[in-house]
Amino acid sequence: MSKWARENERFVLFAQRAYNARGGAQISVDGKAGEQTKAAYVPRVWPMRNLPDGREWMITSGYGMRGTGKGRHMHQGVDGFYSKQDQDSPASPRHVLRERFHDWWYPKGAEAIAAARGEVIEVSRRFYGMRVAVRDVMGDVQKYLHGYESHVHVRAGDVVELGAPIFVCGHDQRPSRAKSLSEPIHLHFEVWRDGDHIDPELWLRHATRLPAR
Repeated sequence: MSKWARENERFVLFAQRAYNARGGAQISVDGKAGEQTKAAYVPRVWPMRNLPDGREWMITSGYGMRGTGKGRHMHQGVDGFYSKQDQDSPASPRHVLRERFHDWWYPKGAEAIAAARGEVIEVSRRFYGMRVAVRDVMGDVQKYLHGYESHVHVRAGDVVELGAPIFVCGHDQRPSRAKSLSEPIHLHFEVWRDGDHIDPELWLRHATRLPAR
């Protein structure tokens, strides 16, 4: 058993004892526990920090089927941007990204951060930029897409703490297909459980937003 596996086992046993002391149900390593239960003992954060002025990373394209006809396909995660509007202004409606690019942006050097403490199990170069996968202590896998190859902060096998930087959002390549998938620059975030993708918005429902550094 690896050091990470032993630590994971000890963590779950500790969380189980704490939860039992409050009369709770079983916490499972295989991800069968409720989202609120798991989030209470395995802290989660949103995968992008707030901006210094308090603006939050907002989901602008959700999980689910996209397109029509032969172009219909499954969007396995969520995409998000920061709004150019002031916090006091009404938020732009979701799913309008293509029509209103000018309302959304990423500050230079914006970094994706670890949404949960876990072990990096993949760092790979794709035509749309870098992809990093992290398995948390409950077995869920968070995937971060569209990162600069030259600005990746982790390697496979690393253990990342909550809120640790993953990569700077963007990509080093310029083929047309990569541009269509990853521009304007943004983070694509996925959550996988038991080998299948789930809706990240459900996973993030009990997550905390971290302030800017």
